[in-house]
Amino acid sequence: MGQKKPSSSSSSTLIAERAREINPTEVVETTSVMIHSHSGPLPDPKTLEYYERVVPGAAREIMDMAKGEQRHRHRLNWAGVLMSIIGQVSAVLIALLGLGGGIFLAYEGCTMTGLTTFIGTLAALAGVAAYDRINRKKAAETPSNHQKPTEG
Repeated sequence: MGQKKPSSSSSSTLIAERAREINPTEVVETTSVMIHSHSGPLPDPKTLEYYERVVPGAAREIMDMAKGEQRHRHRLNWAGVLMSIIGQVSAVLIALLGLGGGIFLAYEGCTMTGLTTFIGTLAALAGVAAYDRINRKKAAETPSNHQKPTEG
């Protein structure tokens, strides 16, 4: 039967054991691990340079992609701000219309209808405010994906 060839990890172990037998005081075994991590829309300059060497023009395409992504995110953020403003203005107009309509109806002689409209609008405003307060409290208690939970 042929001898089994040792794997690279077992052969390095055998070499280390043999070296210890020869001179046990001077053998030092070290292991090093190199971890490279990067986060962001663009690769690090070294990687970008490598892409450019492999595919000429790739660095420009990657930069253009990152710029396009940034423009897209800015548009989405602006759309969110705009929708928030439109929502707040609409809420104020609806509240004023409900309160003003209730006062107008009461003034014109429809006292019960006017009072009901006025009180109903106030109740709706109070409900929205309470709902908002509860949601803000829940959001403050729940850590977001971007924040690390505090330890204490």
